[in-house]
Amino acid sequence: MRRLALLLLPLSLLAAQPARAADLSPESVLQALTELGRLNGTALACGQKEVVARIKGLVIQRAPKTRQYGEAFEGATQNAFLERSRQGGTCPAAPELARKAEALAEQLPPASADAVAR
Repeated sequence: MRRLALLLLPLSLLAAQPARAADLSPESVLQALTELGRLNGTALACGQKEVVARIKGLVIQRAPKTRQYGEAFEGATQNAFLERSRQGGTCPAAPELARKAEALAEQLPPASADAVAR
């Protein structure tokens, strides 16, 4: 019985993923991409190339491919870069930015989902 439960657990997790994608609203995806863009702009201004590469990889893998989402990400990146450049100051640590990016990517649809397009 325990073996059966262990075998069914991964299947139940896979079955839950499409439901999670269906729960994502276009507004929540847009907000997550805007926040990822802000992190990306900050990482660019701070010269954290590894973080920039990771964020772009997450967006390419997970974000629905629409003009609206792409423009939101790029606009937020540009604004954050300019703001950070004007303000100067201490840059956030690269691991902190990467951790925030990973958490935000969880708010995007799974890589295999074609949902949440407007």
